[in-house]
Amino acid sequence: MIAYSKPWITSADINIVESVLRSNMIARGEGVSNYSASLSKFLGMKGGVVLSSGSSAFVLALKVLGVGERSEVILPTYVYHVVYYAVIYLGTTPALCDFGLDWTMTAETIEPYISPRTDAIIVAHIFGVVADAISIGHFSIPIIEDCYQVFGANLGGYLAGSIGDIGIYSFDAIKCMSTGEGGFAGTTSQVLFNKMTALRDSSVLFCLMTDLQAALGSSQLKRYTKFVEKRKQLGLRYFVELPKKLKLHLQSIKDRIIFFRFPLNGNLDFEAAQEKFSRFGVVVRRGVDNFLHRRINLPDNLFPNAVKHCNHTLSIPFYPALKDNEQSRVIRTVSSTWRKNESPY
Repeated sequence: MIAYSKPWITSADINIVESVLRSNMIARGEGVSNYSASLSKFLGMKGGVVLSSGSSAFVLALKVLGVGERSEVILPTYVYHVVYYAVIYLGTTPALCDFGLDWTMTAETIEPYISPRTDAIIVAHIFGVVADAISIGHFSIPIIEDCYQVFGANLGGYLAGSIGDIGIYSFDAIKCMSTGEGGFAGTTSQVLFNKMTALRDSSVLFCLMTDLQAALGSSQLKRYTKFVEKRKQLGLRYFVELPKKLKLHLQSIKDRIIFFRFPLNGNLDFEAAQEKFSRFGVVVRRGVDNFLHRRINLPDNLFPNAVKHCNHTLSIPFYPALKDNEQSRVIRTVSSTWRKNESPY
């Protein structure tokens, strides 16, 4: 089976992790400090904190911004569930919003949910598409950017994560790059950076990254431009070789994407399509398995764009470790089912 996603691990990654294992210095140490500094420099941050997970980084960011039990936080219904759990962990009330036509939340979808209790907005960049955090910043409400899927992406000359107050990144096995598990909270504000490091050092709440993880992250960061280039090559090949009748919405917004996922749009029965691809040895997924609003029993009609996009989106394998012959099989599978009218999208 061709996996939907997997990490890109090279011999260089293995060698650097092995060298840390042989040193016996595998807990938090100089490697973590160096990795944090390298991430901050690469992302244009004043500084940041690396932790054991992206969800821990979200909790840290919310606490630093003073979000608590009397607060409300706006976030989209179409986002990874750990973001939601980070919000409710602090006793904060989540206010879920819809998103626009490009899978990302907009100032227009956010505005109806702003209240006197709104203490933060979590701006989620999804599928590698960068949300317009610049326009959302006009509300003058603190912004936490969910950069799980847009590491190193650019919007109008600003790197994603540096537009709002704090940018959050995840380094689990299927993100832009991996440390196995791990997260990073970065900021362009010296004041917020000082608060983050103070809170990290004074609380047992936050599990820290190890030098072992940091070694893998540092190795991957050194060749991250190759990650981006490989994703771009894969994306351009899909644009050229997939059937022209497919609605490749990414083509129209490719100046705002870093090619993290490759969703196909159209009228489809996802379960039927998934079964057909499986028969050809290809794993496909929805972008997000479920909506947050359904977890708290809010009706679908409050989130029409999210529901429409989820129902009409099929995401195909797309990652730097995808081999040429594997991508060829994905293309043949899409093309074959399209020609035979077996595909419902």
